[in-house]
Amino acid sequence: MIFATGYRTGLPALLDSAPVLDERGRPKVDAPDADERYPGLWFFGMRPRLEGNIYARVKEARQLAGALARRRGHAGP
Repeated sequence: MIFATGYRTGLPALLDSAPVLDERGRPKVDAPDADERYPGLWFFGMRPRLEGNIYARVKEARQLAGALARRRGHAGP
C-alpha cells in the first residue's frame, strides 16, 4: 500500500492508536526497521533526508528489499 499524502501523514486515522507513531503522527521507525509488535508493517520515505530525496529513497528501497529477502530466506541484494 502506498500513501502519498503531502504534508501530513494521515497515518493516525489509518492506524488508530497504534504505538508505532510519535506525538506528531509520524512513524517512530523507518524501513527496513519495523516495530516487533507489527510484523510486516514498514514505513518507507516518511522522513526527510539530507542526502537528497531520490538518493535517500533508492537507498531505503534497497535496504527494505534486503530485509524482505532475508525474512523469506533469500540472500537478498
